[in-house]
Amino acid sequence: MTRRPSAPEKPFVTDVPFVETTEAVCGFHFVQCASREEALEFAASAPSPGTVVEVLPIVEF
Repeated sequence: MTRRPSAPEKPFVTDVPFVETTEAVCGFHFVQCASREEALEFAASAPSPGTVVEVLPIVEF
C-alpha cells in the first residue's frame, strides 16, 4: 500500500503497487539500513513536502 498525503486529516491511500495513469514515478533509491526505524528516519528526510515515499524491504536470495 502507498500512502500519499492529500490533507493532514485525510491521507489518500492506493490499493495497488503499480502506477495509474494520473501518477508518475520520478525516481527511486536503494538504501541499506540497519533497521526499519533507520529506513523510516531516512524516508522522513525527503526533500520536498508532500512527497510520496514508500519504504519496502528487499529480500536477497
